[in-house]
Amino acid sequence: MFMTTWKPNKDFNRTAAELRARKLMTSERDKEVIGSERPATGVEWLTAAEKKATSKPSVKLMAERHEPDRCGHRHLAMGHQERSILGWGGNQTFFSTFTDTAPYKVHDYVSLSK
Repeated sequence: MFMTTWKPNKDFNRTAAELRARKLMTSERDKEVIGSERPATGVEWLTAAEKKATSKPSVKLMAERHEPDRCGHRHLAMGHQERSILGWGGNQTFFSTFTDTAPYKVHDYVSLSK
């Protein structure tokens, strides 16, 4: 998943993945991604950094039809389950809209944790 592969031994926090994914977004959405000024300090993140763990997202498309809306954007729902060598992570559902013409770009997204 473009925004959910974290490398705690290199990444400042989870926002680093969003910053890397900006090249996959429209210029309007790209401007809305702001990096955090605070590093991740939780025990899981620090332990994962020490072990050089990397999240390994597993993505499943949750909708079969992807008709464009009035603006020409396609709406997709993707389930995401993160796994790593330490077992940390969780389930999230990402709801994304993409442009309807190539090169396809992320127009907007929101994620919900379970």
